[in-house]
Amino acid sequence: MSLEGYASVTSAKAGEQVDFHINSSAAANFAVQVAHVAQGNPVMLADNGQAGPQAVAANAAENGVGWPVSFSLNVPVNWPSGIYHANFTAGADQCSVAFVVRPANPGSTSGILLQTCATTEQAYNSWGGASLYPSPGSPNAEQRGRRVSFNRPYDGGVYGREEQFLLWMANNGMTAEVCTGVDLHTGAIPLGSYTLLLSVGHDEYWSDEMRTAVEDFIQGGGNVAFFSGNVCWWQVRFEDNNRTMVCYKSAVEDPLTGQDDAHVTVNWYDAPVIRPENFMTGVGFRNGAGHWTGGNNGAFTVAFEQHWVFDGTGLQNGAVFGNGVVGYEADGALFEAIDGVPVATGRDGTPLDFQVLATADLSGWDQWGQPGMATMGIYQRQGTVFTAATTDWNTGLTDPVCSRITRNVVQRLSSLKPPDLWEQIGHAIKVGAMCGLHWWADMGPSSGRYLFAATQDNHLNRRAPSLFNITWEEIGDANAVVALAGLDARLYAITGDGTLWRRPAVPDVGWDDLGAAPANAIALAAVGGQLFAATTSGSLFSSPPPPNLQWQQFGPATNVIAMTAMGGRLLAISADHRLVALSVAQPGAWEEVGAAPGFVAIAALDCKLFGATGDGRLWFRPPPA
Repeated sequence: MSLEGYASVTSAKAGEQVDFHINSSAAANFAVQVAHVAQGNPVMLADNGQAGPQAVAANAAENGVGWPVSFSLNVPVNWPSGIYHANFTAGADQCSVAFVVRPANPGSTSGILLQTCATTEQAYNSWGGASLYPSPGSPNAEQRGRRVSFNRPYDGGVYGREEQFLLWMANNGMTAEVCTGVDLHTGAIPLGSYTLLLSVGHDEYWSDEMRTAVEDFIQGGGNVAFFSGNVCWWQVRFEDNNRTMVCYKSAVEDPLTGQDDAHVTVNWYDAPVIRPENFMTGVGFRNGAGHWTGGNNGAFTVAFEQHWVFDGTGLQNGAVFGNGVVGYEADGALFEAIDGVPVATGRDGTPLDFQVLATADLSGWDQWGQPGMATMGIYQRQGTVFTAATTDWNTGLTDPVCSRITRNVVQRLSSLKPPDLWEQIGHAIKVGAMCGLHWWADMGPSSGRYLFAATQDNHLNRRAPSLFNITWEEIGDANAVVALAGLDARLYAITGDGTLWRRPAVPDVGWDDLGAAPANAIALAAVGGQLFAATTSGSLFSSPPPPNLQWQQFGPATNVIAMTAMGGRLLAISADHRLVALSVAQPGAWEEVGAAPGFVAIAALDCKLFGATGDGRLWFRPPPA
């Protein structure tokens, strides 16, 4: 005798009914226990029923089996959202049917939502003779299914990766509400009720409705963490009240080609859809890798040690971590090395502000499948999107480093990003003063756009105002300056002895002495063709640039330690870690516009604020309102 079965829905909320359809090779009484996948796997309900032999049609994989109901469950109102297993036992035979309890009041118990990969599980389910892949031992593409039904048992376990992740969350004092990908497709779950969406494991099959819901969520300020790989690789459609999933994997075969090209079931990047998954995830399987006939999972190499994702790990650039977490399928982004730092090119659809955090060279996987790379990274829209870029990240949750990275991501992204949040973009070691300067060829020897920094050990460095972790280039001597400003293709600086200096913003030239600066000047900025200097005694002075240099008191500058200008305003860092602003056209009192914890220097360029902290990090944020 044997038992097998399926549920009538992939998910239900409190008060809704889940029917279970059980097939037994002989008439039998069964016991059923419904357990919640949580710490201790508590049994939430125990009952019994009867099952008997059921017919299996030849096209069961496509059309389902239509077995009668053997047991019904009305989801109690006190059951928390999560993954559940209905475990059926008849004598020595057992079967388990997984289903999800989604929240009745979304967001009421957690601001985190975990989406299970129900669509991918069904795509690989070959029960009844077919999946969306050729049958084992039959590589003929014609032998794969184009439509697969949820109304049939699974030929293996489901949601294993998601269950591991939920248990890790519970062990780390975190909770999440749970839904399926089908819920995102139907709109049963309003993502706006959450701050963070989690995708875990193998999240390969997405409908247009699923993807649009998630992209709208990101644009609306929601955060997404993809602890998953091979994400959003195939587009699917749903039929039969969302109980049949359709994926032709061919524009030639799909009848919607030429009629509704946006919903043709091909790879997302392929014609006629042409909507690369990188637009949403930052990475894609085109440049990723997979091993299917052997081989072992790989490890990551750190590319951006100072990013908050690695806080508390002790990792440094070049360090290897997460041995065994990269694979069996991994996603990558095209990047090029600039001074040894990986920078996304965007040629594959990856956002240009995608920050490469770690990489894995999987070029050796050609002997087992697809060679390529894995690219862990993060990018910003209104919300933040992180990707671990591997299907098997969950295997590293017991590793202290991978666990800490996971905790950093989940804790950080479970709160909405404040509009004045500083985001780390690189290093700024020993910086004492900064400025930004953008000039055109007719203003100097060549055009350029750079951040400039004077270091405490007397080097003058520059770097592009990129959000990538690129290196600084040394271009000369910093002349022991305490303040920097950029104006008309030149750098202006004040030294500790109260002298104003100037030099072109190009490498290997000297500084010219322009005369006296205000006594005890500590900060310098340029706006409206004027220079402004703040002093340690709390005064603000202004002057035209040479040859008409003449300093006049402009107003107060109490506690100012660094200064820049943007949009007709002076922006300054105060000694008590505040970001303050003063209108030049209508001067009055300085207005607090944000926080600046630990900042020692500030610069403005390309409608962004850049700041350096005393611990050697470079940050950026949007301009204050």
